[in-house]
Amino acid sequence: MLRHSFIALSHSGAMQRFVTGFPPARRMARRFVAGEERDEALSVIRALNQAGLLATVDFLGEHVTEREAARANAGEYLTLLDELARHDLQAGISLKLSAMGLHVDTAFCLENMREIVARARERRRFVRIDMEESALVDTTLDLYRQLRREFDNVGTVLQAYLFRTRNDLAALIEEGIADIRLVKGAYDEPASIAWQERRKIQEELADLCRMMLSADARARHARLALGSHDDVVYNAVIAHALREGLAPDSWELQFLYGIRRNEQRRLVAAGQRMRIYVPYGHSWYPYFMRRLAERPANLLFFLRALVGD
Repeated sequence: MLRHSFIALSHSGAMQRFVTGFPPARRMARRFVAGEERDEALSVIRALNQAGLLATVDFLGEHVTEREAARANAGEYLTLLDELARHDLQAGISLKLSAMGLHVDTAFCLENMREIVARARERRRFVRIDMEESALVDTTLDLYRQLRREFDNVGTVLQAYLFRTRNDLAALIEEGIADIRLVKGAYDEPASIAWQERRKIQEELADLCRMMLSADARARHARLALGSHDDVVYNAVIAHALREGLAPDSWELQFLYGIRRNEQRRLVAAGQRMRIYVPYGHSWYPYFMRRLAERPANLLFFLRALVGD
C-alpha cells in the first residue's frame, strides 16, 4: 500500500512543493541524486571511475509539455556529452522520451533524439532510452527502431513485470537490435498487464536475462545490461554466465547511484562489469519518490523525518 501511495504522490504538485522545500527530504535525496548541477554529477562520475565503476548519467526531467522545456533538456544533454568527452569520463547517458518532447509532438521528439544520438556518436558515447509507464511502451519502441536504422550507439530498456515484455524482447533479438537494460519496473501498473508478485517478477527478470545471453541472441548482437539490486536475480544471472563460459565484459550489471555501495565494490573486486546510474538536476522529486517506493527502509527513514523523529 505504501509503495502505491508514494508512486501516486510522485505526480502530486502540492507534495512536490512540500518535499522539495523540506530540508530533511532534500538531504535524503542526495543519497540517490548526484546533485542539482552538471558539475556535481561530473565529480561523482569521476570518483566512480576511479573506483573501477562505469556510469550512465541522467539529467532528470519527464513529462515535458512545452517545446522550450524539451529543447532546454536536449541542450543540457548536448553539453553533457561534450563535457563527458572533454574530461575523458567513462560514462554514457540515459534519458526519457517524455523529457525530449514526446508529449509535445512525436516528430519533434525524434528530431531532438536524433541530434543527441548523433552528438553522442561523435563523442563515442552510448545513449540509453529509458522506459516509462506502460502507455508509452509502443511509442518508445517505435522511436527506438527508427533511431537504430541510423545509429548503433543507442539502446533502450524493457520492464520484466509487464506481460508483453517477453514478446517485445524476442522481436528485438530477431531484428538484431536488442541492446537492452532489463529491469523489474518501477511504475504502478495494474494486475491486468503486469505481474504483482515479487517472486514471479524475479523469475521473469532472470529468465529474460538468460534469453538475452543465449547463443542465438548473442549471435544476433544482443547485449545485456541487468539493472537490478536484487541479489536473488543477479546472482542467478552471474552463475548462468559462468556456466556458459561468457566473458566478464560481454554483459554488465547496473545499480542506481547511492544504493548498495558496499555490494558495488564487492562485485567489481570479483571481476563483474558494473555501471552506476547517476541522476542529477533540479527535477529530482519524481525520481526520489520512486526510490522511496521501492525500499521499505527508505520509506521508514523518510516518514521519521516528516514527524521529526
